[in-house]
Amino acid sequence: MLERLKVLLLGTSVIILLFIALRVGDGSGPDISIDTNFESVSSDVEKNTGLEDEKGFVQKRSYIPAYSHIYVSSGDTIELAVTLSLRNTDSARSLNILGVYYYNTSGKLIRKYLKDGQKLPPLATKEVFVKTKDIEGGSGANFIVEFATHPSASEPIFESIMTSAAMNSFIFKSRGVIQ
Repeated sequence: MLERLKVLLLGTSVIILLFIALRVGDGSGPDISIDTNFESVSSDVEKNTGLEDEKGFVQKRSYIPAYSHIYVSSGDTIELAVTLSLRNTDSARSLNILGVYYYNTSGKLIRKYLKDGQKLPPLATKEVFVKTKDIEGGSGANFIVEFATHPSASEPIFESIMTSAAMNSFIFKSRGVIQ
């Protein structure tokens, strides 16, 4: 029974890794919206005023934990790729992403994604990708997503998905908390 469970888990991990490879691999996979472009920052977060002025929209923010590496029992680290998934769960209203900010373990702002903001149509998803070799965030990395939405719209879902392609693969996620 235990052996079958191990095979099932290994098979599931392989399928998930293949899916991820198709999505972010060599570009020959399906057409998706992944943002790997960022602006390095050396000062405080600047407010985006382009998308937040829609009539009746309220501005909110979400904190999403992420891990660019984790520690294993030997004390060694395993480097992880991070995909931040920004999901508009409302079937009728748009979601305005005003900015995505990536912080390291010390709380220092190290990157700013979507600096001009982006409007997500109903049920649309936008992804931000941090490569495996990019370990600047550390084990306590996090994202802050600033967004604006209509007060009666469904709450969006913001999740970080961490993966490793090491010999012992890891795949796990963290869900954001809207503040």
